Amino acid sequence: MGHQHTTYTFLIRLLLCQLFLFSVLLTNSESILAQQSEKSHVYEIYKGNDKIGQVVAITVTDGKKKFIRIETHIDVRVLFTVKVDVVVKNNFVDEALSEASVRRVINGSVKINNTIVRSEKRYQMINMDKDTTFYNGTIGKCVSQLYFEEPVNLSSIFSEAFLKPVSLVKTGPSTYQLELPDGNINHYTYVNGVCTTVTIETSMATVKLKLVDIPAKQ
Repeated sequence: MGHQHTTYTFLIRLLLCQLFLFSVLLTNSESILAQQSEKSHVYEIYKGNDKIGQVVAITVTDGKKKFIRIETHIDVRVLFTVKVDVVVKNNFVDEALSEASVRRVINGSVKINNTIVRSEKRYQMINMDKDTTFYNGTIGKCVSQLYFEEPVNLSSIFSEAFLKPVSLVKTGPSTYQLELPDGNINHYTYVNGVCTTVTIETSMATVKLKLVDIPAKQ
């Protein structure tokens, strides 16, 4: 168990270093260390009783800026071996999305490669086929934030993967259902505002993400 916690802690520290270096490039503030706060969650992914992967979700707040990075890695055999790697990166300024990217690779083949950039009062969105669309208005909440915030009083939330808002329904006390355009359904459960489990229903299988307790920093 101690080795497992050490591995998770190392992954978190590595991702935090990446976020810190990225934030340095985006700010001229000399007091960045004093202003920063960080939050991290690690989830183990299960199909039935079998552990098939993990999610590392990290957010760093620096004054009015917020950086989110989520990495998902899955290695599972259904009828054949499936390896999935997903990286989501979001930047927020004044609680509004300023830019984001999503890259999903399945068995070495890129399936999603989206970028979102805010320009004045709208967003330019480019997918892996280089198709460009625009979204007018301000994006304040994205799916990636569901790992860190309970979506109280929200009926929809912006999907970085599908490049549009998707339906979000409260199904019980601190439980929410996210309905995706591809037919998949995600169920999020919160305890004291912390996302503890995510159940993902797909056409191939149902998997569950379970929050792992990380030792507090000494």
